[in-house]
Amino acid sequence: MYSECMKRILAIFVFALFVFSACAEPPVDAPVDPEQEVLLRADQVIELMASVENIADLAPYVHPEKGVRFSPYVYVQEDSDLVFSAEELGNLQLSDQYEWGVYDGSGFPIELSVEGYWQKFVYAADYLEAEPIYNEIVSRGTLINNTQEVYDAAVFVDYYVPGSEQYGGMDWRSLRLFFEPYEGEFYLVGVVNDQWTT
Repeated sequence: MYSECMKRILAIFVFALFVFSACAEPPVDAPVDPEQEVLLRADQVIELMASVENIADLAPYVHPEKGVRFSPYVYVQEDSDLVFSAEELGNLQLSDQYEWGVYDGSGFPIELSVEGYWQKFVYAADYLEAEPIYNEIVSRGTLINNTQEVYDAAVFVDYYVPGSEQYGGMDWRSLRLFFEPYEGEFYLVGVVNDQWTT
């Protein structure tokens, strides 16, 4: 009799514990560190950028509403620097010709194919070997840098390759990738080249 009673109590206890566990709130995941998230996204992007032939694979990283702007210099020309939506970027042909801005110094138009621009102003150094710098402006050139005003809602990762002794360090290059949050994820909104200018 006692044993049967204990079995029933134990069964009720186990059932109650099961119901309580099923109704309990699931554990809340630890918040994601935005810096780590952006650095991870930037590394994925820079790895794709190492070959212009991967350009279509960059489309999922592009901001769904704002697209991505390509700027040949750190003074961003909001009205004339080219902006591509994710769909447009995914459909670019390497031979497509565009006017990407004007050359610093001469003022002549930068008329290049997608591939030509990529080699001269996007992946113009071995950025895969660069140490990424998170959201920190390091002044290196002579041009006015207005990126923080243009991308005031963004964070960025700077890939910097120092110059060589042969050219007195003046052949340094830097590529900055700007990301803005959208529906819980960070998306690419700006690709900015930086280099020594006269």
